Amino acid sequence: MDDIKRICARLRAEAEHPAADPAEALAALQADGSFRGVEYFNSDRMIWSADKHIRYLKTMVEAAYSPGNPHCGDASLKEAIGRALTYWETCGRVDSDNWWWKEIGLPQLILPILILAPAEMTASQKALLEREADAGSILHESPEAGMTERPVSSVGANLTDKLVTTFRIYAASGKVQELEQVMALLDNELRVFPRVEPGEFSADGQGIKPDGSFHQHLDSLQFGGYGEVFLEGVNFLLRMTEGTRFYPSARARGVYADFLLDGMSWAFRGAFKDHTVTGRGFSRLATAQQGGSRGIAPFVRAGALLLLNAPDVQRRTELETLLRERLTDGDRGKGSRYFWLSDYLSYKQPAFHIGVKTNSTRSKAGEVVNNENLLGFYMSDGVTCILQRGDEYENIYPLWNWNRLPGTTALQGNLRDLRDAEDWWGEDGWNWRGTTTFVGGAADGDLAAAVMDYARDGLFAHKAWLFTGQEMTALGCGVNTLAKETREVVTNVNQCMRRGDVRLKTGGVWRSAAEGKNDVTGAEAVWHDDTAYFVRQGTAQLLLEERDGDWGSVNQGFAGTAAHGAVFELDILHGAQPQDGAYAYTIVPAVTEPESAQYTPPQILRNDERVQAVWKDGRLAAAVWKVDEIAAPNGLRVYANKKCLLLLQETEGGGLRIAVSNPENRSKWVDIHVNRALPPLETEVCHVRPAEDGSVVHFRLNEGVWAGSASVYDSRTGFTPWRSAAD
Repeated sequence: MDDIKRICARLRAEAEHPAADPAEALAALQADGSFRGVEYFNSDRMIWSADKHIRYLKTMVEAAYSPGNPHCGDASLKEAIGRALTYWETCGRVDSDNWWWKEIGLPQLILPILILAPAEMTASQKALLEREADAGSILHESPEAGMTERPVSSVGANLTDKLVTTFRIYAASGKVQELEQVMALLDNELRVFPRVEPGEFSADGQGIKPDGSFHQHLDSLQFGGYGEVFLEGVNFLLRMTEGTRFYPSARARGVYADFLLDGMSWAFRGAFKDHTVTGRGFSRLATAQQGGSRGIAPFVRAGALLLLNAPDVQRRTELETLLRERLTDGDRGKGSRYFWLSDYLSYKQPAFHIGVKTNSTRSKAGEVVNNENLLGFYMSDGVTCILQRGDEYENIYPLWNWNRLPGTTALQGNLRDLRDAEDWWGEDGWNWRGTTTFVGGAADGDLAAAVMDYARDGLFAHKAWLFTGQEMTALGCGVNTLAKETREVVTNVNQCMRRGDVRLKTGGVWRSAAEGKNDVTGAEAVWHDDTAYFVRQGTAQLLLEERDGDWGSVNQGFAGTAAHGAVFELDILHGAQPQDGAYAYTIVPAVTEPESAQYTPPQILRNDERVQAVWKDGRLAAAVWKVDEIAAPNGLRVYANKKCLLLLQETEGGGLRIAVSNPENRSKWVDIHVNRALPPLETEVCHVRPAEDGSVVHFRLNEGVWAGSASVYDSRTGFTPWRSAAD
């Protein structure tokens, strides 16, 4: 069998659906061949629904022409197919005003019909469907002005969507040259795209980034949604071309392996994705299988399996470990990774995942497209996503108090109406940026940190999230508002679906929390859903209540769909016009109530305008805002000569491991002084020399696209290779 025949057989097998059920379509089919409830003649994207006609038609064709389907060959079903085809050809319907339907959505739905080739389809109807499918061919495109990285205008997930459509078109017609063009475009897309500075033309900057993140819609982090679509398209093309001359190159597949391992795999826990990295997609109602907070993992698993089919696969052992530890029976991921080009920290332990999404002037804070994510103004302002099972926030979005998102410090009553671009400073009509530059992170195994210089709408704060093993400690200081501001300020610790009893420990005694508001200031612990909360500074309030909502408040496409649920909300109240306000809390997931009673949180060393730092079991995590010394309880003293993020851990034999990053994503030299003798080291970009009362570690932080990532020195092994602008 030649390559084209092999691919066509695979396309035919993929198009057949022995389980396709035409009952719903037949119930909606009317005498003239139209379907009840479909709007064919209004182009408004919020009203137009002519795609349903093709969906119904596709299902009927799949049922009638798939061997093994109980409806296969059914004469009455075939007659219904003929009526539906005739109406589509003659009704005079209009296109949606959303380009996506004409160029991606409808072609994807039409092609399986053409591949199955129902006998009821006339020559004119076939020609019509072929023209409509051909509207999705990427080979009709040319690059936009200013683009240099791609020969077409589509990028990222939109590109792979169109590649899939184009591949089907030309495989079915046996056009080898066009198939080669399609796969050349895929090969070009499977590479790392450069960082683009704010204000520069940035279509070329979308796609896979040097830090492993994925950008779509300019510099917006999109692991979920567009990232999933990207994976789905790549996986399809790998599957269709395996064992043929059209199979992607080893280089391209190596980049894809890197992307799965160093990027996408950090954005989910089990069946659930971190909703802070999904663009607007989290605002969609989740079903038992997909949508909302579910996804990513199935696409990563499929991609890893496909890559492992090739004998020359790169990073085979790591892909096998990913499948075994995270994608087969539970999720036992462990480690941390900071995505410095996307302002996102992912922290994993075998029993939980915590994500922290911040935003700076270098990244988009969110997006509103097609009236989705209508309340997500604060969704990147330090939002934390704490997952154990993964469903802790599932379908909470119509019930959330969006002024109190987990991890954020915000003015109350300040949400923007994101449907009205004149009411806020959105760019391109659907997304917006952060406002400060000192926003970043550092990650080194079980030790990690994120920091955000927060400034929005006249509210200011220094915020840090510090990870030391089984817990996250969040510190905030310098919480201030403009003098004229009278609205209250609240820091939310967590706001999630309530499951089971909520327990409070006060005076050494546990009791159940009451429904409604509970003053928990001074409480020793709050425990809920196998998570312990320790509010260590600030006036704390626990709110337990049943809430009702409408999905239309967050996503117009689901307007009228009611929501109801019990919500757990833990807040720190700063009041109106706070002056140098502060807060501190520690969250410990995956602990029982008795375990939380025995738990000792990290020691807070500093939480002031100069340093925010915690210490636990020989580990230090610190945000250094101004040059100062940090004193640990074991006598260790650490001094950083420039503002930075600093991670330090003691190693065997009195050694130290030190990781440092610059949250402003710029290269610079940093000196870390410690009152401990360390082995001398001399390299071009790092040296360790004796100093008064100890040693000084002098090293240059990474530069270019790597600026913002952590540089690591280990007294046992030396300095981690430095990344230059040329790398």
